[in-house]
Amino acid sequence: MPRLAYLRLLRASAALFKRDAFALKSARAELRSHFEAHRAERDSRRVAALLADAKDALDFMQNNLVQATRTQRGTYAVELKPGVQGNEFAPKHPSDVMPYADEPRRCDDCDLPNVTKH
Repeated sequence: MPRLAYLRLLRASAALFKRDAFALKSARAELRSHFEAHRAERDSRRVAALLADAKDALDFMQNNLVQATRTQRGTYAVELKPGVQGNEFAPKHPSDVMPYADEPRRCDDCDLPNVTKH
């Protein structure tokens, strides 16, 4: 069971940091160090608690972390996955993505910049 948790965390880190070799290498080293530190653990309650921590870490990585990438324009973009729990701002369809504007826009109903409606 610990091996399965470790493999799931490795897969999640590979998906999360697929465009960043340094972050991926660092995440893998961190995961390995945590699992190696508890390799000899035999107390079933402690092992269960460690597995619960691994499950929480996996959930956090899959649902709460994103990595921004720098665009050619010098800004940063984030690729949001549709349907992620709590991700009400993720586009449901590619046509829902708001195109970049060369000039900042303001909402007609308020003073919020760069929005068309909310």
